[in-house]
Amino acid sequence: MARASVQVTPQIKAEAAMWLALLHASSRTTSDEEGFQAWLRESPAHAAAFDSVTAMWDVAAGVRTVRMEHVEQRPVKRRAVIGGMSLLALMGGSMAVWRAAYAGVYETEVGEQKHIVLKDGTNAFLDTDTHIRVNFNDEARNIELQLGRANFRVTPDNVRPFVVTAADHRILAQHSNLDVSRIGNTVSVLLVEGTATVETETHHVRKSTVIETGQRLVAKSVDAMNIDRPNPRPLLAWQTGQAIFANETLEDAVAEMNRYSSVTLEIPDPSIRKLRISGAYRVGDVAAFARSLARLLPIEVRETGDRVQLLADPQRVMEG
Repeated sequence: MARASVQVTPQIKAEAAMWLALLHASSRTTSDEEGFQAWLRESPAHAAAFDSVTAMWDVAAGVRTVRMEHVEQRPVKRRAVIGGMSLLALMGGSMAVWRAAYAGVYETEVGEQKHIVLKDGTNAFLDTDTHIRVNFNDEARNIELQLGRANFRVTPDNVRPFVVTAADHRILAQHSNLDVSRIGNTVSVLLVEGTATVETETHHVRKSTVIETGQRLVAKSVDAMNIDRPNPRPLLAWQTGQAIFANETLEDAVAEMNRYSSVTLEIPDPSIRKLRISGAYRVGDVAAFARSLARLLPIEVRETGDRVQLLADPQRVMEG
């Protein structure tokens, strides 16, 4: 039966070629195969893309087909991986994507969010301007959060812990759902579900802190950590493309909105930086956000090219 028409993007084609090459490599593991099956289930476009690149592989490299339902165990020589790179060259435009993904590097641009399925089946959701490096081996599943924010729905593995490193902190989790962010000098870990252990080393002494469902650990440094139990809704709003502010300062709200846009919000007038705002806003359009603020607060908006300035409105300040 023919597949229903689905949209296959260059990114999906690159991911399909990566999986095809990985499954043909002699270093293929069981976790690779499980991750491949999880990736297939994520979207009909993935299966369509895999069918397409498999056909191209057969023509270009003359090697056997890897079936989606079952991955044969007979090893294939490393030249198959090189064949996968040649396949991407034939497809055009996706070589850089393949190299980054095969090296375990995943990232998003400003204003972009991305779902990925890791080799063990763990689902990761990357927020705007986020960079992670993935390194799975026989002893551990290591993620380095270099910048930004990510949510991980961790697949259980009784042998290998799932470890997220952010700055000087190591977060160890099993069968958990956790949000981890590294923004500026601050690392934050929110346990949506499950438990996790946060390890830090200070003054040559390792400290372990366990956090559970609903708890958040915020660390501005290895010596300054705090655990609280906040309302999770504003903290998880980014996953739906929103920012929710509950009596936040204008300064903090602007910093959060700026993470999602190449157009920069500025507050040159210090007298309004500590004004408080509440509400839910769609991220990505800072000009619309600014205009909505002008209806609520005694401020005016000045738009100039790629900058949007928030200024005090003297008349409304006097009236207030």
